[in-house]
Amino acid sequence: MNIETGYFFISDITGYTQFLAHSELDHAKEILDALFESILENIEPPLIVSNTQGDAIICYAPSHAFHQPGQLLDVMERTYFDFRRLLQLMKLNNTCDCNACLNMSALDLKIFLHYGEYLVQQIGTKTDLQGADVILAHLLMKNSVFDKFGLPGYGLLTDAALRAMGIDPSAEGMLAHIEQYEHYDAINVYIHDVPRRSLAPEPLQATNTNAIAINTARVAKILPVICGRKEGCFPRYTYTNESNILLGRE
Repeated sequence: MNIETGYFFISDITGYTQFLAHSELDHAKEILDALFESILENIEPPLIVSNTQGDAIICYAPSHAFHQPGQLLDVMERTYFDFRRLLQLMKLNNTCDCNACLNMSALDLKIFLHYGEYLVQQIGTKTDLQGADVILAHLLMKNSVFDKFGLPGYGLLTDAALRAMGIDPSAEGMLAHIEQYEHYDAINVYIHDVPRRSLAPEPLQATNTNAIAINTARVAKILPVICGRKEGCFPRYTYTNESNILLGRE
């Protein structure tokens, strides 16, 4: 087995456990499936999905696969924006009062990016990643960011990842932070306040009509299922016949 260097990209849904604990499981599943799908639509080669762990999707990519590794910051932002846009659409167009539909407002997304060494290990039919940097990438999901900054959703990038991408964190307005974990030296990380960067755009104000059309179609598919409504759950809005793009309130 050869030691490789590359990027670890992890998407982790905030509030996942609490959401499942206080929501109808069948309704919650439909909402989470839609949100996970929106994340996966942004995971494109050279990023590879390694595995999923409940509320998280773990991806990686070898460093040599990127001509412009800085594009990973764009992937981080786009993944977050699409997640939030879909969540906003589901909330705006929903008239159901089940616990799952009411509780989904508390969901958010955290995205982690680290750079380091790893081994790809084949265990039966499963491919897994091994190495100290792999473990650290997972440990980063348990951090003190919310306690210090009060952010339920954010991007967290290690100093190693930023140096590998050639990105100046101060130029991007990132917040310096330090995390401590057993068996590791102090980890210098930077917090990317993606919600602030997005300026909390409303779905109706978004300029990417393709993304709006895709998310609107997904909402049209999901909400009638979770609410059990044969006629659908969109009494407050009208749509174009050709593209199914959200136009506005009736």
